[in-house]
Amino acid sequence: MTVHPDEIAMTAIAGLAVTNPGRPERGTVYVDDERELLWLVDPAYGQFVAVPEVAETVADVLLATVSAALPPLR
Repeated sequence: MTVHPDEIAMTAIAGLAVTNPGRPERGTVYVDDERELLWLVDPAYGQFVAVPEVAETVADVLLATVSAALPPLR
């Protein structure tokens, strides 16, 4: 989770930061508390990643994270 101050509105913006340490060239996806999505890629990598591939990766990471946080089923 990340929290960024908004100096203009005098509030804080909270959200999730999703990265893949094994594929840093794919950047970081941020999902904020307003359900907005922002994908940032370091231009030094100069790569394009297709949107469906990004969506699949983000969904996989979020599913794994949520699954790990839930108690086991009995």
